[in-house]
Amino acid sequence: MPLSSSGGNVPSQAGRKEFWCRYATIWVSAKSRYGLTITKKEKKDPRDMLATCPKAAR
Repeated sequence: MPLSSSGGNVPSQAGRKEFWCRYATIWVSAKSRYGLTITKKEKKDPRDMLATCPKAAR
């Protein structure tokens, strides 16, 4: 899935919606695992993308 034009920090919601949950989960996990910060701007797309996850996965 392509990154947004903001320098590659924020995942874009472009792409196939059925992959949003998995992609956002991996993106957030990587940020957490490596202690990387998430800015306010970075929070919106992943949050919206995670909302597409099945309730059991949340």
